[in-house]
Amino acid sequence: SDPATDKIKFVFGDGDVEISTAEGNEMTWSCRGTGAAPNPKVVADLTTVDFSQVKDSRCEIGIPANRHLEVRAAKGKVELNEPRFHVKAHLESGKMEFSDAEGAAYSFVTSVRSGKSDEFRQSDKKNAYTAELHVDRGILSHEQE
Repeated sequence: SDPATDKIKFVFGDGDVEISTAEGNEMTWSCRGTGAAPNPKVVADLTTVDFSQVKDSRCEIGIPANRHLEVRAAKGKVELNEPRFHVKAHLESGKMEFSDAEGAAYSFVTSVRSGKSDEFRQSDKKNAYTAELHVDRGILSHEQE
């Protein structure tokens, strides 16, 4: 499969997740929590890692540059630290934080159904990363350079 089109999906129940760009071409993660650690499931070009049965998970995840990441979390905190990849993130309840990578451009789609959101400025650059950030109840914050 072509790594450029590879999709990575993480599913969480409750907990804190910190996601950043991996140094190499391999996805990395280290997690603490209560429950069995999941095994990644690979179907075609999609790798899914399902932590929804892990209670109070605390994870640090590294995603290779330019991949496509999807994150679904029920409750807690999702931190997207200077991603150099495309991301679609949905948090039902809690806080999502996004910080821009230096020199990177993003095309944002954001929504907060109930709560508050910082401002996200669109980039119209052709090589912008797509960042779709949705929070049902809570806070969506944006840290810029």
